Amino acid sequence: VERSSSEIHKQLKSKYSSKPEFFAEKMLLLDGLVDETLSALGTRNWDRFGEIIDAGWSIKREFSESISSSEIDTHYKLLKDCGARGCRLLGAGAGGYFVVFVDLADQPRFLEDASKLAVNIRRVGVDDYGARSLDYQNE
Repeated sequence: VERSSSEIHKQLKSKYSSKPEFFAEKMLLLDGLVDETLSALGTRNWDRFGEIIDAGWSIKREFSESISSSEIDTHYKLLKDCGARGCRLLGAGAGGYFVVFVDLADQPRFLEDASKLAVNIRRVGVDDYGARSLDYQNE
């Protein structure tokens, strides 16, 4: 998915100028997710963590029509259908990438199903020491 982050930022700046209260409301919603995320991680409430990732994506999409596209929405749905508990797009420059949370028990099925898609997968483990990247090769 090719997108121009500078174009997206121009659109956001223009929209912000005309609707600052809209942006303030959305930013407060995103800010509220920070404490919820910390709580979910601290209590290892993985179901809630996945919901928060989805909630953040949903709020982000409301900022501008250019945040998502039919192609991005299709990828999102496919990843969710493979078993992702939470999914959101990060970045914009070269299309960005999806961060996907999958319960440990569901990961084998997710990896099998997602390997049939045209996606690169990089596993990230979260433990008491933070997040660490673990390479996963589609075979």
